[in-house]
Amino acid sequence: MSEILQKHDNVRLIEGHVEYQCMNGTWKREIWDDSYQEIYETLTKEFAPTNKLDERTFSKAFLNHQYRCQIVNSLKGWEINIRRMRTQPPTFHELNIDNEGPLSLVTEPGLTLFAGPINSGKSSTLSAAINALGVQRLGRTALFEDPAEYIYTFPFFTQREIGINVGSFEDGVRQSARGNFNTIIVQEIRDIETAKAVITASIRGVRVLATIHAGSVVDAIAAMYNFVGAEYGRLLPQAIRGVFCQRLIYFPRKDKAPLPIYESLSIDKQVQVIMQEGVSCLHRIGGEMIRQDRRSMKEQGLRYIERGTCSEQDIEGTLGNSLRR
Repeated sequence: MSEILQKHDNVRLIEGHVEYQCMNGTWKREIWDDSYQEIYETLTKEFAPTNKLDERTFSKAFLNHQYRCQIVNSLKGWEINIRRMRTQPPTFHELNIDNEGPLSLVTEPGLTLFAGPINSGKSSTLSAAINALGVQRLGRTALFEDPAEYIYTFPFFTQREIGINVGSFEDGVRQSARGNFNTIIVQEIRDIETAKAVITASIRGVRVLATIHAGSVVDAIAAMYNFVGAEYGRLLPQAIRGVFCQRLIYFPRKDKAPLPIYESLSIDKQVQVIMQEGVSCLHRIGGEMIRQDRRSMKEQGLRYIERGTCSEQDIEGTLGNSLRR
């Protein structure tokens, strides 16, 4: 039964059971066999936190693959969330994303945000951007992850895991900014210190690529302002290069892969002016997307419906009632 870990990217082990996510986003549950019990017992013995209130993330090789794991405690005991790591980062084509949208945002120095809700595929899109840029355009690169998600074999590429190779995202960014790196990549901006560090590095002329939890381009910019406050907020319009935001459309059929729906924005001089006027003016960014000939997620959803790619119900399941407004 260990083929579940070979076939599915997202798997959860709970005492006596193995749960896994199908292509359409739904989850299935089966009673585990001895092979899963052995994996569960090995991982909990080696990685379970001493304090049951804590969680532990790590990467581990077994069954001829590298896996990204998280252990948390629950009423049912230790639960292990397992995600298979890819040895090759994806391409935009494999992700069903037009490469012109995100690639146009990452070619120059400055901060580019890859935004989306949890499990929206933003980390995969970031990896595709890394893959598309390649060694020649990336230059000397430092990547910080918690835990590692893909295994990169590029030269001049330093891959560091939080808690194992470096103390925090903030520490990694600040160390790399002093270390003459051309590109710094942050798996996730999740705190004030990291947000300030990526702005500082970007202002110094480093290309910084990072993910952030947000539901739209506007929300991603607002989230950065909320993180950093007024002092660093004044620097954000000059630091940020672009924003790419996405969600995933899941389908009822279990064998149909999810489809990304996305929007993007280049932070040009006109957008900088809006940002300098404050968070209350960010609603005007929708007009700048139109000026740049960039479709919103709602507009892309309507195109999917017109082409028969998916139904209105599929889009509404992802975007909610915003499709009707």
